Amino acid sequence: MHSETKDLPKEKKKVQISPELQSRRLSFKPEIDVRGMRGDEALAEIQQFLDEAVMAESKELTILHGKGNGILRQLIRDYLASLNFVRTWRYAHADRGGAGITVVVLDL
Repeated sequence: MHSETKDLPKEKKKVQISPELQSRRLSFKPEIDVRGMRGDEALAEIQQFLDEAVMAESKELTILHGKGNGILRQLIRDYLASLNFVRTWRYAHADRGGAGITVVVLDL
């Protein structure tokens, strides 16, 4: 006679999150305002913002860039298109800022 051994589910390891990281996650705000910034300055701010959003596991973000001539908006959207963890982006609803705000959904 032989006995059958069933594979028992492995226990998930609990990941310890440092108090500093936990605090940063809790204080993260999913919106950024880059109106009036130069393109390179705005992209640097957005890059840091996206890094923090990934760390905070925030899936939907708001970037306020204003309407203006649309140059900053296009620069930001071109940058977002180059990132593999950005699922989609769209304009905010018309009564919430329309083309002056880009809503970003991350693929986390």
